[in-house]
Amino acid sequence: MYYASGGERLFFPNKIQLEMRAVIFDIIKTGHTQLSLSRKGKNMNASGLKLLTICLMLPIFWANATDEIMTKGQTSEILLSPSYGDSIIEQALSDPATLNPLLSQDTGSDQVINLIFDSLTQVNGDLKLSPCLADSWEVSADNMAITFYLKKGVRWHDGVNFSADDVKFTIEKIMDPESGSSLRWSFSEVKTIEVVNTHEVKVILKTPTQDIPLKIDSQIIPKHIYERENFKTSEYNRHPIGTGPFKFLEWQPAEQVVLVANQDYHEGRPFLDRVIFKIIPDDSAVLLSLLRGELDLMTLTPDQYTKQAKSKEFHDKFNIYSCPAFSYFYIAYNLDHPILKDRNIRQALTIAIDRQSMIDNVRYGFGKPIATDFLPTSWACDKSIAPYPYDPVLSGKILSAAGWKDIDRDGILERDGMKFSLELTIYNASPTAKLMADIIRDCWKVAGIEVKIRVLEWTNFLEQEYHHNFQANIGCWLQGNLLYDPFETWNSSQIPDEKNGYSGDNFISYRNPEVDRLCELGRITPDRIKLKEIYYKLQAIIHEDQPYTFLFSTDDIFTVSKRFHGIEAAPAGIFYNFRHWYVPEELQKYK
Repeated sequence: MYYASGGERLFFPNKIQLEMRAVIFDIIKTGHTQLSLSRKGKNMNASGLKLLTICLMLPIFWANATDEIMTKGQTSEILLSPSYGDSIIEQALSDPATLNPLLSQDTGSDQVINLIFDSLTQVNGDLKLSPCLADSWEVSADNMAITFYLKKGVRWHDGVNFSADDVKFTIEKIMDPESGSSLRWSFSEVKTIEVVNTHEVKVILKTPTQDIPLKIDSQIIPKHIYERENFKTSEYNRHPIGTGPFKFLEWQPAEQVVLVANQDYHEGRPFLDRVIFKIIPDDSAVLLSLLRGELDLMTLTPDQYTKQAKSKEFHDKFNIYSCPAFSYFYIAYNLDHPILKDRNIRQALTIAIDRQSMIDNVRYGFGKPIATDFLPTSWACDKSIAPYPYDPVLSGKILSAAGWKDIDRDGILERDGMKFSLELTIYNASPTAKLMADIIRDCWKVAGIEVKIRVLEWTNFLEQEYHHNFQANIGCWLQGNLLYDPFETWNSSQIPDEKNGYSGDNFISYRNPEVDRLCELGRITPDRIKLKEIYYKLQAIIHEDQPYTFLFSTDDIFTVSKRFHGIEAAPAGIFYNFRHWYVPEELQKYK
């Protein structure tokens, strides 16, 4: 369909039929994630979800009324001869937490890591699995093993040859509890790894498993580096050596991270010489930097697009891309809290929120209400489950039935002498999160609930969350493009604690034995029809329990300087072919 407004035409491709069990961070900062897919086309992480904290992206395509509408496979510019050279400068919301792909838990780190490290497989523009470090692979008939046949001639950035030993070392390091890798649970079904020869490695599983190449894939780290290092504290976690299209050059804390082209990349060197991530934590400062020509690429908030990016002057300098994003906003509840442990209360809190108002006034229409964590684009989504309605009257009845009444008529409910007061935590640099929090506070105030908004810096936000020092917070999960595993979000084994290094994603302390059983069963069920039945049952329970208030899925918008050519929009977005982006010699800005 087409949408016309203000002289522009926005093209929404027909429903992209995505075969995905979709697989989260930075969202809270800008109302979007920096990257929903790796620039090499890889799913965000085979481990599953990565926490963000408010919003996302992927592609649908924009043009002036005088331009052709860009559709899948088309580009936004008249093609000039590809040339090597120039740099691309983009925003990073904060310093990376680490540049070790096995330890990373946020997209601020991942957006850099994804250009330095390769995985065995990658996802192409049409969201299909394709070779990367592995030339090919073979899954056994019983779904109990997979053999990867590795690409020859691949070298690490320091010149050492890549081999099957690196793959075995990486998987074993992930599986080692002492490593503290957030990917460990994705490899829980791995029994052994056998190096057949230098370019062949076999992974044997404990039980039959579906989608094996996705579930046990990870970016590979160099054995010859990490076998002699303290894994968690190694200097190479800040000065990484990978096999990817770009090599690490420098990291100036609180300022920038710089990468340079890998001249020896096994798929051919990138056209761009450098990628520079400028650390700019403020939305308004980012847009000003873009308009001054100091940035080449950023993700626009809906507010920025609506109010500041529709002018002819803007469109003369930048191309704009937008699409439904594989992510959703939520309110997470600490289920150890004496009030929030009651699911009837959580249902009432959800019903009290006007989600459509939030979509219209904060997201400017870029979003859709959802009922569960399985997004509507997923084959496993039970679309018969409808989102809870906005119904303040019903919410009030549920709260009253639970004993919460405004006895002293001050507008705040109370029970047993205790006021119904909640603390809602958000990330400090996000105006989008603040707007959402204001709407939630106003809705809950109508229901008789006092809300205090707590604002934290990002690293503190994460620390408080994973150590359970919160009552409710606003967040967003980024789901990858092919695989979503609910185990990591809902299984009680994923509750962060001292034993797992506070790395589990079930930071709300959700416990339900039947959900545990279904999550575990889903991991070992290779038949997709049976798996769908399992996930339908799971969604029904989650919907009833409401451990989160599921707010809405997102659409996102990002913009790129027209200096850059070779960008081809596809179902996987635009970053899947980042290595092929180039600036014609006559347009190059940085030498």
